[in-house]
Amino acid sequence: LLEYISENNANISVDNNGVATISCKAFGHIGITTRIEITADLQRYDNGRWITINRFATASDSHRATLSHTHTLAKGYTYRVQATVTAYSGPEIESDMVTSGMVVF
Repeated sequence: LLEYISENNANISVDNNGVATISCKAFGHIGITTRIEITADLQRYDNGRWITINRFATASDSHRATLSHTHTLAKGYTYRVQATVTAYSGPEIESDMVTSGMVVF
């Protein structure tokens, strides 16, 4: 059970032009969580494995953080986002990972 992270999600969507929107949100607890960092890896399935093709990051000295970026995808692949959230409560640290659904372009 997580103490400092109450919600952590990652999403990816793609339009007809191949522009993917990557969005992640992480929430902690008011008065407990003092900082949240999000690192989001945009991954492509290639030759039987997931390869990170771009990495996005943000941080907030608060109990919540959001991340939103776009990236133009290459055709013919399956993509996903894997996000790692690190939450702080003073000197204490907690991490969690979440994976989005997959999109095909």
